[in-house]
Amino acid sequence: MWNLIIGVAAILFLLFLYYQVLKRCFRERLHNAEVHTVKTGDLWKLRLCRYRKPDSQGQPVLLVHGITANHHAFASPHGKSLIDHLMASGHDCWAIDLR
Repeated sequence: MWNLIIGVAAILFLLFLYYQVLKRCFRERLHNAEVHTVKTGDLWKLRLCRYRKPDSQGQPVLLVHGITANHHAFASPHGKSLIDHLMASGHDCWAIDLR
């Protein structure tokens, strides 16, 4: 029984180390000017990213992703995304990363 527990703990530790290495090698690059973070009552962090041109006068647009996604669904590929199209139309785009 102890061999199984030690084996599972070792695998979890190696996965944690692997995650840390990947996180450092592939840092997230946000192509926007503003990032706001809100901490919920249960200490979860929600991120709200604002994309806009400095002189934009258009209506604000809130983009909310679906399950298993984040705000990158609207911001990728850079230069040809939904956010880029909306910004070119003068909109003030807000994309939220939920739980």
